[in-house]
Amino acid sequence: MRNLRSTPTDMVFFAVYAHLAATIRRSGWIAQVISGLTEIGGIYAAAYAALLPIFPYLATTAAGIIAVLGTALIEVGLRVLAPYSVDAVLNKRYDGLHLAMTIATMTLTVFLIATSGWLSFNNSFIIVEEFTPAAETRESTPFDGTLLRRKDRLYAEWKADSTALTKQFSNQIAAQKQAYEGQYKALRRTLSNWYNREIRTGNSYATAKDRVRQELADLEADHLAQVAALRTQEANAIQTAKERLLMALSHSQTAYKASVDSLKQLNNEATVHRTETVRNYGSGLAWFTIVALLVFLASVILDRIHRKGSGIRETVELSQYDIAPNMIAEGWHAVRERLHFTVRNRIKAFADQTPPAPLPTRPTELYDPTQLANITINLKVEQAADPDERVIYLTPKRRPIGFHTQSPDPTSTSPKQPPNVNGVHPRTAPDVENQREAVDSPASNTNEKAPSPNDSCAVKGTPANHANLSLADLLQRLKMYKKRVGKHEAKKRAAEKAGKPVPKRTLNALSNNKDWVSYYQKLIDNIKH
Repeated sequence: MRNLRSTPTDMVFFAVYAHLAATIRRSGWIAQVISGLTEIGGIYAAAYAALLPIFPYLATTAAGIIAVLGTALIEVGLRVLAPYSVDAVLNKRYDGLHLAMTIATMTLTVFLIATSGWLSFNNSFIIVEEFTPAAETRESTPFDGTLLRRKDRLYAEWKADSTALTKQFSNQIAAQKQAYEGQYKALRRTLSNWYNREIRTGNSYATAKDRVRQELADLEADHLAQVAALRTQEANAIQTAKERLLMALSHSQTAYKASVDSLKQLNNEATVHRTETVRNYGSGLAWFTIVALLVFLASVILDRIHRKGSGIRETVELSQYDIAPNMIAEGWHAVRERLHFTVRNRIKAFADQTPPAPLPTRPTELYDPTQLANITINLKVEQAADPDERVIYLTPKRRPIGFHTQSPDPTSTSPKQPPNVNGVHPRTAPDVENQREAVDSPASNTNEKAPSPNDSCAVKGTPANHANLSLADLLQRLKMYKKRVGKHEAKKRAAEKAGKPVPKRTLNALSNNKDWVSYYQKLIDNIKH
């Protein structure tokens, strides 16, 4: 379907605004491109945020597809609906079905314009945010490392000082203990001497012994006091070292905090500067997109006014493809037809190859195996030039496999041997139990022939086992022989197509089965008439 425009009827009006109309049309396309670029970013961001928790691996691709389709829906809809809304006002389409179309097109146009403006305005800030470089901020990692190293050094110094103090006072306590033990042993020796003197002289030295015991007590008390004093000095020295450690740690923490605070202030200033930049440029882009949308609307309105004033009429040229069914529907119909054709042909071929239902079987005949005699046959084979003549067919003397039901012929004089009809013995006529042997066996194809259908005797004086068959049985046998004729004809065509001679056996079987078809057809016609 093509839109055709007529030539202007008012050339003066057309010429005055022709250049303006062409320029404004191009401006409208450019304005739509700008609006679409700002819309696609916002739709992508919203779709990505919604799909990321559900499809984390497909969120990017799916959001991109949704953004493209959403933007195309808005912009293509505006490109189509806006001219129709302007034409509805210029041509005053306010009655009948035109009114319904006018209301629908104007409503959709207003909705799409509002959606496009809202998305473009808000997405302008997102676009500027994405393209604006990040604020140049510094990390506090160097200060953190310095603080950790300072703490490690102070703790190492504290450990070394505390170890040295502990070792120093331990040595002093050990020396004092050795001095105490020496003095204690001397006093104990003096006390022992006083006891020995009492024993030797028999005199009492209680006063001397009490004095020595007092000296031992004073010595022990002095020793404990000195040890306690040393322990106190040790604790004071360790506490002093710990206070120095805490003071050094406090100074280091204060210096670290001052450095970090200064760094945070610089980072905040950089962040504030970037935020102001995004707000300023985003606001400018947002209003620019609104201006672009207004330019698009102006281009549509002025273009439609120019066409209306110039008297340009628009017509539609249809082609057969515009009124034809949809391509997808046509394709589906073609696939459906092909599917039906293939499946139904296979079903028909399968049904045609299904053999007819067999006749009811009769009870088996009993015989005495001891009464059977072995038959000996002496063969003399002569070489023949024709390969088909080298084949010798033997007819067994024993009863063929299957059952033969023969009804007595009222015209027969012998109850054991029914008469021949046109030179055909009834046994040569195939029955249901011996259908395959009647045609496919070599004897039936070469030595025995079916009755000629052109001979009236073949129908009037039919064998008794055929004349007594019902019409349904005759139709069943006719169908069977028709299938065999088709099978042998297919073999014949295959041999001719391959460029090989048709085997004599196939030709004989084909001719014989055709005779049987004609034979049963005569019988059926005789019964029907």
